[in-house]
Amino acid sequence: MPILADGRIQTSGVREVIFAVGPTEDLDLTFDTDVINFEKVTINKITMFNNIQTIQTVILFVRRKFGAFRKLRQYVLMQNDSAEYLEGGEILSLRPGDVLEAETTTADAVDFVIYGTLE
Repeated sequence: MPILADGRIQTSGVREVIFAVGPTEDLDLTFDTDVINFEKVTINKITMFNNIQTIQTVILFVRRKFGAFRKLRQYVLMQNDSAEYLEGGEILSLRPGDVLEAETTTADAVDFVIYGTLE
């Protein structure tokens, strides 16, 4: 399964865009975010890993083009703990203007990898 994006959640206590489907003029991006310019992106799995000793609460959100965010999942990760969203064949389809956002307890503590396909 191809890796579409990877990185580290850079902020704490606020939602941050971690993945976006372009075009970029339709997106409000604060950080250097991976933007994919395709008609449809299918996300098959998102893996998160806590790199520090402090317990991390990680929340994943989806925001559809020009819409409100919607909470997808919340995890509590101990040190060196990981979690996966979309297990067992589930998928999340994204279209142009859609974004994935994440929020965590401590900045620069949680790495993520997003797997999927481009259509």
